[in-house]
Amino acid sequence: MTGELLPMLVGPTSPRDVADLLAGRDQGLAESIPGYRGTSVSGLARALVAAGSVVEIATTAADIAERMTLEGERFRLHLIPMRQSARSRAADMCRMERRGLEKVIRSSEADVIHAQWTYEFAWAALDGGRPVVVTARDAPLTILGHYRDRYRAMRTAMAFIVRFRTRALTVPSPYLAQAWRRQMLYRRPIAILPNIVWPAPTSSSEATPAAPIILEVADDSERKNVDVLISAMQRILRCHPDARLRLIGSGLTENSSLARLADRCKVRHAVQFLGPMDRAQLREEYSRATMFVHASREESFGNSVAEAMAYGLPVVAGEEAGAVPWVLDEGRVGLLVDITEPDAIARAVSELIADDRRCAVLGAAAALRARSLFSPSAVADNWIRMYTGLKDAHP
Repeated sequence: MTGELLPMLVGPTSPRDVADLLAGRDQGLAESIPGYRGTSVSGLARALVAAGSVVEIATTAADIAERMTLEGERFRLHLIPMRQSARSRAADMCRMERRGLEKVIRSSEADVIHAQWTYEFAWAALDGGRPVVVTARDAPLTILGHYRDRYRAMRTAMAFIVRFRTRALTVPSPYLAQAWRRQMLYRRPIAILPNIVWPAPTSSSEATPAAPIILEVADDSERKNVDVLISAMQRILRCHPDARLRLIGSGLTENSSLARLADRCKVRHAVQFLGPMDRAQLREEYSRATMFVHASREESFGNSVAEAMAYGLPVVAGEEAGAVPWVLDEGRVGLLVDITEPDAIARAVSELIADDRRCAVLGAAAALRARSLFSPSAVADNWIRMYTGLKDAHP
């Protein structure tokens, strides 16, 4: 892997998500390791490889006992053991994981290190002795406000350590840039490079669902606000009794507290709790949905919203949900509502169900925006230019 620009991405990645970039026995081994989920990293790696780059990833995994390296034609994946216990990692600010990542970075031929998230991955990258660009994918103080525990407090402290050492910072949205200016008092330039959203696969036949399918991809945390969406179903079913809500993500399962809420709201028959899904299953869900409703209170970008846009789905989301209004072009390609009010969600959804033409217009506009701003080729080209500039500035 010499003679070309070689970026190394350092961040959370599931080996399963990049298994197809590997070869032979290493591909099968990657498929057996769930790893540390992080589709932003794997998506960028895939786009860079498609653009002709040679790419490395360094990540951590709790499923392995010792360091390993897996290889493909234009791709290399380094896996570092990660302790299972969040308490253990918090006690020493992920020192073991940081040291393992730093060793990989120092032994690599990479020209540029691209650290994802401003925690252990960025800290290790900054210790690795190579040109580094750091991507902040959340606002640490905002996250701490949502999850008030010792683990998040430790990570916030790590983010401030990283903040003072970072010279090249990027974020996926203007909202997050503002948060880093305001909360972290970061005064250097901040480049905005959005997350990559893969286009919808072409299909020879698009079956129209017999009943309206409302899709949400989230989790069961308070921040994602799925309880309000479930409450909104009471109002939606009064106008459209055949509507169905499909919930996908961690904690959104048949035996969850949210399923019990659906029982209490008497909408359980119309709400399907599907839990986590792999990428192939998720693509199928986007393809069959009528619309996408994202009730999240705050997003630093909103991957699931952008993915729904790529599939041409009309989107209903929060008017004050962090980066989401920007992703939806301030409401020009989707409906922005007060997602704290079930009635507001229900009105928007009911209006879309009753107006096929409006659904089609919004869906087409959303797909066009996704292709223009978030496509793999557009985003990868911008990253390659940034990597080249960093490499040239550090001969």
